[in-house]
Amino acid sequence: MGRWFRQAAAGYLLAIAAPPLVTVAVLRLHPSGTSSAGYAYLYLGTVTLVALFFGLGPALISAVLSAALLDYYFVPPLGRLSIQSSQDVGNLALFI
Repeated sequence: MGRWFRQAAAGYLLAIAAPPLVTVAVLRLHPSGTSSAGYAYLYLGTVTLVALFFGLGPALISAVLSAALLDYYFVPPLGRLSIQSSQDVGNLALFI
């Protein structure tokens, strides 16, 4: 396998692994996880780094996964994929 394939595979693996790792880190540091606005920037940074180093494809995967994790764990009602306020819509729109 060539260098390009290994780099592409690493990019997609990181795109899939990074958002859950951010989620675990945030939940360990702040178990209540009440404010989603600050956490959105952590996910945005993750997506940005994936985009810078690995390109659009991995970044899109990371963005969708980040938005879903952010919504599920940090946007009320917690534990559901639903949006109730316009501010939360704006935060999630940053990724997609």
